[in-house]
Amino acid sequence: MSETSGWNSFFHKNTSYDTSTPRSPSAQSQRLSFFPYREDDDDRTSQIPLEMKLEQGKTRRDSSDPNIPQNPSFWMAPENSAYSPSAPPPSQLQDERTEHSPFDARERQPKPESDEAYVNQFYRDDANERYRQSVNRTYQDFNQPYRPPENSTYYGGDPDPDNRNSTQERPGKDSIPKALRDPKILKQLHDRRPWKPWFIVTVSIAQVIVLIFEYVSNKNITGDIIATSPVFNPMIGPSSEVLILMGARFVPCMRTVPQLTNMPFICPNETTKVSPVLTCKLEDVCGFGGFHNQPPDQWFRFVIPIFLHGGIIHILFNMCFQLQTGIQVEKEMGFWRLGIVYMASGIFGFVLGGNFAPVAVPSMGASGALFGIVGILVIDLLQNWRIITRPCCELTKLLAMICFTFLLGLLPGLDNFSHIGGFIMGILTGLVFMPTIKFSKLHSRITWGLRLVAFPIALILFITLTKNFYTTNPSSNKQDAARITIASPITLVRSYSSTSFGEIVDSDKSKDPFSSHVNLAKSSDIVDDFHDSDAIISTFDLFSIGIGPSSSHTVGPMRAAKTFVNDLKAYNILYRVHSIRIDLYGSLALTGKGHGTPNAILMGMEGETPEEIETTSILARVTNIHETETLKLDGSHTINFDPTRSLVFNYTESLPKHPNGMRFCVFDGQGDLLATNEYFSIGGGFVINERTQIQHDENLYHKECEEAFMPQLRNSQDLAALPFRNAGELLSVCERENMTIAQVVYENELRWRGKEEIHKKIFEIWETMDQSIRNGCVAEDTFLPGRLNVRRRAPALYKNLTKRIYTTSQVKEALLVENKTKSQELYRTLPRPTLKNKALPALDYLSVYAIAVNEENAAGGRVVTAPTNGAAGVIPAVLRYYLEFFSTDLKHDIIEFLFTGAAIGMLFKKGASISAAEMGCQGEVGVACSMSAAGFAAVMGGTPEQGKFENAAEIGMEHNLGLTCDPIDGLVQIPCIERNALGAVKAVTAAQLALNETGKHKVTLDQVIETMRQTGLDMQSKYKETSQGGLAVNVPLC
Repeated sequence: MSETSGWNSFFHKNTSYDTSTPRSPSAQSQRLSFFPYREDDDDRTSQIPLEMKLEQGKTRRDSSDPNIPQNPSFWMAPENSAYSPSAPPPSQLQDERTEHSPFDARERQPKPESDEAYVNQFYRDDANERYRQSVNRTYQDFNQPYRPPENSTYYGGDPDPDNRNSTQERPGKDSIPKALRDPKILKQLHDRRPWKPWFIVTVSIAQVIVLIFEYVSNKNITGDIIATSPVFNPMIGPSSEVLILMGARFVPCMRTVPQLTNMPFICPNETTKVSPVLTCKLEDVCGFGGFHNQPPDQWFRFVIPIFLHGGIIHILFNMCFQLQTGIQVEKEMGFWRLGIVYMASGIFGFVLGGNFAPVAVPSMGASGALFGIVGILVIDLLQNWRIITRPCCELTKLLAMICFTFLLGLLPGLDNFSHIGGFIMGILTGLVFMPTIKFSKLHSRITWGLRLVAFPIALILFITLTKNFYTTNPSSNKQDAARITIASPITLVRSYSSTSFGEIVDSDKSKDPFSSHVNLAKSSDIVDDFHDSDAIISTFDLFSIGIGPSSSHTVGPMRAAKTFVNDLKAYNILYRVHSIRIDLYGSLALTGKGHGTPNAILMGMEGETPEEIETTSILARVTNIHETETLKLDGSHTINFDPTRSLVFNYTESLPKHPNGMRFCVFDGQGDLLATNEYFSIGGGFVINERTQIQHDENLYHKECEEAFMPQLRNSQDLAALPFRNAGELLSVCERENMTIAQVVYENELRWRGKEEIHKKIFEIWETMDQSIRNGCVAEDTFLPGRLNVRRRAPALYKNLTKRIYTTSQVKEALLVENKTKSQELYRTLPRPTLKNKALPALDYLSVYAIAVNEENAAGGRVVTAPTNGAAGVIPAVLRYYLEFFSTDLKHDIIEFLFTGAAIGMLFKKGASISAAEMGCQGEVGVACSMSAAGFAAVMGGTPEQGKFENAAEIGMEHNLGLTCDPIDGLVQIPCIERNALGAVKAVTAAQLALNETGKHKVTLDQVIETMRQTGLDMQSKYKETSQGGLAVNVPLC
């Protein structure tokens, strides 16, 4: 019986004709190709004899042969047949016997007079030939003539050999391809020998054994045979940690990945715990005895994953194709040829995936090798095009299958790069090793020419990509598509080398800040419209490093206290102080306890700054202050501090300048007032007092400057290279100077800082943002501080994402402050980014990143005011989301994003406010959403000429107008944390809408900013960070 290819078995039931003659009684008939040669139009068998050449003078075996059956009636022809016993003896017949098989029972027949007669004879009467061959294989009698049925015309001659009197097409002759009527081609096909498929069988057995060992290892390590906790493996297999230990391709185990190599990891036996501990090193995660030649050097992970599978479902799908099609291919090619193609395709698939797939995503399976077999099918079809019936139809089917499988590879959890690599290598090696038929001399020359070209191409590709894998930075890989993930923070956490935060200059220090009485100047609100001044402030004042949970209630008060202590030192008053009184007003009094305001002020009085304080020591130090009732001013002078009398909350009073007001007073041993001053935290960590308000209508800035230098700095600001007051002017500057928004901001920054300092500080800002994401995702605390007992969600959410077999985030390398591969050139000379692919990966990571930052903020951790602490999660989440899934140039994209967002923040701070105590949450999360939307649109390719960034910023704020600030119990937890997650998603959506906009938008950014300001003024105070309305009064605390 003939054999059909695996391809045919999947898509049609057409039977191919086997035209080979077995070399021995046990030999199987050999296929011409993996595709059918003609349609099987009737019920006849697919067996066709290869030749009708019969050799004269062959001696038959003696009839006494014991193999001859004793029942001749089964196989002898009727007496009246032309070959009955009364017929002439065989010696009188002119015939030839095949020289290839001494056991062939074909009878003698007149020798064909020509090639055409030979071919006609070759394809005559399939049914008679089937009968004759069945008897031949069963009895193998060569001493007696074969006696076909009485009505047979096989040897007696066909009365109508050319089928002239029949209207029905002769399937054995007329429907075959023309090339198969060539005796030379038939001779080549006849001489082919089938191979035994032991390679595919051996590999399949090995893969099954390895899978069993995977289950045993998973049971020993995690306690379960299959991964069920915390996330079930839908492939019904082991966890990703076990697969890495078994040898899955995991880039950090193969080469140095700066952000991962020195990171702590979750130990494999800790993964099922609710709160796993990061105590293992990378060597423990990788196994195989660690790294013998530092750095990570487990190159064999390009080979071992071919034998690994993610579970029983994974291996079943692979085995269906491997055993059915792979065996057919091996019979045609031979074990050693197929073995080379199989292994080369599998290895090259993993090499290609190692270059372009996510670096922190393990990959395993024989799919790359199987796609190499698919490549062989393509080569086989093209090489045997002339002897295949309806080759175009077969090619269409094959291409449809290939396209379908590649589309499936885009699904989460499938490593499409390995598929593509295996397919490419399968085609190249197939050209080199696939046996071919010689149709002509030209065909033979073309075939050898292709072999000579394919082999060096395959070699060059392999060497180039392997070298690139070990030399290229992970950040150069565009991380799209995600696949099987490892269940530990390594797919998220980027570990930067610790760098200094630069020099921190004491803030707000004046020559004469003290008076013996309270001096409240009668002036309007600080957030009035400042029509005579520009909107420019330093990017590093808008983005500053601080601690949680609030920029206006934590960072600002700490800076104010530090400034007050510095002034005491400057005027030699510090060591005369015996006691202190701290008064909080307005929103600071109403929500200060929940925001940690008292603790921040006490730390500032002891000389700490938000940028440098050790956040984990705050609670212990505050507890000690309360227990001992002493306070160390500037960390050196101890004074009395009675918490019940020295810290006063004025819940019903508010200072006229700003809702976030505070007053500090110090007294000597006799109770006389030594000095006093008032400070106002106006949002984003900005702090002012009467001395710093140089002009009534000034938009104050500079957090790191002493008060004595404010006038001079203001004069330098007046000399800003490219000033602007609103969005319209900013767009005009961009058009006039042919710059992007980020380039304009960068040019203005050069007036205050040098180029190297700008680069250093901007990357420190992003480093702190990224660190806050890490800390929030791996935090071990179960609950956030406060009596609400809010459970941390980021660690569990993140773990669910990263342990899911089919979902992943992509991790890029740590960004170095010094870019050693490029010259340090002005940012304005950098090329503008091109518009990138707008398809968005899963948005779940946006929510996790934002929640992680704000939970860290709520716990008092270190974050960046962006532009405030209450909205600190939006910008880091959106920026990291872009860097993970879209960025191809981290350095450029970080600068572009942050400087563009800073420009939008300046416009809001100038035209309205970024303080929730004045604008509600629209001034915090709303502004952060608008800044993120503009930054995202900029790095995605939007330009000022197109108005994309302005439209994105406008959409981001338009749909946050009227957002209230009503934290429950005054804690920055509910609804603040989730509100940041929604703000991040809104920012990306707003940017996408703007990028896809084709016409001019109706609403401008300046109109939205003014609307926000008016809305904030009209909003009742109970909805502006006072916890006296909204959710704060309708949700019970218990």
